[in-house]
Amino acid sequence: MLDSVRLRLTVWYTAAVAVVLILLACLTYFLYARNIAQRTDSNLVELTDAFTTTFNAELPAEICSDAPQKRRAKPCWSTVSVALSSSSWMIEASHS
Repeated sequence: MLDSVRLRLTVWYTAAVAVVLILLACLTYFLYARNIAQRTDSNLVELTDAFTTTFNAELPAEICSDAPQKRRAKPCWSTVSVALSSSSWMIEASHS
């Protein structure tokens, strides 16, 4: 079947080019996927920072349970923080 040198060289070069192209495609895919994941993570961190800043700045004065008759000048909780992990969010309010 592969009697001629020309046919053997053609098959060899085709296989070599195919392997190089497959390796290049895999490398490109993994670099692109990593870049997208890093960009998504940084965008999420930016959004949570903006959320907590806005939430803490616009937090209205609330009636606290220890003084039901009076409105306090500051809210019942002092800060809100948001923590990100790879699979979940955690929102935490610290009371004053």
